[in-house]
Amino acid sequence: MLAIDDLGTEPAEVLDYGNVLNPAIDLLSARYTDQLFTVVTTNLTPKQIREHYGDRIADRFNEMFERIVFDNSTYRI
Repeated sequence: MLAIDDLGTEPAEVLDYGNVLNPAIDLLSARYTDQLFTVVTTNLTPKQIREHYGDRIADRFNEMFERIVFDNSTYRI
C-alpha cells in the first residue's frame, strides 16, 4: 500500500543530469501496471489532474481510484 498526500504540489518534471524525469507519473504508472493498492489525496479537480499529468494518467486515475469528495470548509487560517 502507498499513500500520497497532496498530489499536484510536486513539480511535474525533474531535471537529473540533463535527463527530464516525471517521478509522480512513473510511480503511478508502475502501480497501475502492477495493480497495487494506492491512496491519493489532492486538492486538484479532475480537469486540473488532466492538465497537470496528461490524458493517460487522468484516464488511469478514473479506473484506479474511487473518488471521495469533501465539500466542507477548510480549517486553514
